[in-house]
Amino acid sequence: MPLKRSSRRQRLPALLIAAACLLGSGCRPADDDKLNAVQRAGELVVLTRNSPTTYYEGPDGPTGFEYDLARAFAERLGVILHMKTAERFGDILPMIARGEADFAAAGLTVTALRAEQVRFTPHYQTIRQQVIHHSKTARPADVKGLVGRHIEVIAGSSYIERLEQFRSQYPQLDWMTVGNMETEELLLQVQEELTEFTVSDSNIVA
Repeated sequence: MPLKRSSRRQRLPALLIAAACLLGSGCRPADDDKLNAVQRAGELVVLTRNSPTTYYEGPDGPTGFEYDLARAFAERLGVILHMKTAERFGDILPMIARGEADFAAAGLTVTALRAEQVRFTPHYQTIRQQVIHHSKTARPADVKGLVGRHIEVIAGSSYIERLEQFRSQYPQLDWMTVGNMETEELLLQVQEELTEFTVSDSNIVA
């Protein structure tokens, strides 16, 4: 079941920190300084997360869509790529804010709240947030049908922002946040009937 009333802006994953600015096209002076610093260091540090849709260690070494994007960008700059993984999803934005990487490539959804804190590249994928439940679980007809149900979502995710929007209409809507799992793990929890509902991006579900 898709979570409706989602704006296009809220459904677009992107890389944090504009790649075009690192390349020096139409950039502010600070962006030129950043590009020069990366080239002087000879290394591009990219923050990511361990996930099948972003970055993981395959049989032949590092792989994943976000990894491929970051590697191509590092090759364009002529520098070495260093992938740095965040232990928890909720750590990504704070780590970027502290300057622990040059940018993040972690399948992050663009939201109005996040856009106040960081800069995003143009989006490269359109996704929908979906409510996920076991086939044996009665499907809720709408968001009101989630009131009083057991919902678990990833801490620090855009799913929470969406649920909070619906809470203004349904004050009794509640959920638990999980900080030590990825969305894929929560999907498995639902499959094994250990969790009643979760929320996931459509590309992860697919």
